[in-house]
Amino acid sequence: MDTNGTHPSMIRELIYKRLVDYVAMDIKAPLNQEKYSKACGTNARNLLEKIEETIDILLGGDVEHEFRTTVVPTLHKKKDIEEICYRIRSCRKYAIQNYKTNVETINPKFKNLKPFSERRMKTFLKTAKKLVHNTILRG
Repeated sequence: MDTNGTHPSMIRELIYKRLVDYVAMDIKAPLNQEKYSKACGTNARNLLEKIEETIDILLGGDVEHEFRTTVVPTLHKKKDIEEICYRIRSCRKYAIQNYKTNVETINPKFKNLKPFSERRMKTFLKTAKKLVHNTILRG
């Protein structure tokens, strides 16, 4: 199950009824209104509470889960990865994914961005592993 459209009550019910055995949740940016809004391309003020609640459901439950962030040049810096990882530090798995230009993007301006270098991705990985030991890079 992918939780891009975060609905905590639905996630809670699906887990309670044992209708899911794995949940993957995107965390697009650090959980503050300015950064999350920029990453989403819309005002995230009303989303953040739902995102926080869904994170807590997953961290406090027994369903297998992962959190993931697609890092985008101009949006993500090392400090952002640290902030995200601090929030989810007790999670079972975290995946950092490099931005791809061959997919549809939220913001058309992103289409012309160059993905992060392999070296920069390894820096993000090293940063994340300090707080979330089971962090991977996903291509």
